[in-house]
Amino acid sequence: MSPLNPVLIAAAKFELDPLVGTLQEKGHTPEAKLTGVGALNAAKKARALGEACRGRHVIFVGTCGVFSGRGK
Repeated sequence: MSPLNPVLIAAAKFELDPLVGTLQEKGHTPEAKLTGVGALNAAKKARALGEACRGRHVIFVGTCGVFSGRGK
């Protein structure tokens, strides 16, 4: 299989770390793009992400939901 250069999209870096490591071990060169947490952050970055993804293989990881306060 020839190496891939997919775009990986997630809200936060820790969501992509295991996948990036696995792909790199197999000789691929993924490019990570972060949306940030929450719908507003993702909306702000949507255009730039769309341009970065055009014509490329894309994998979305963990891009739904929000983080909330943990100790109420």
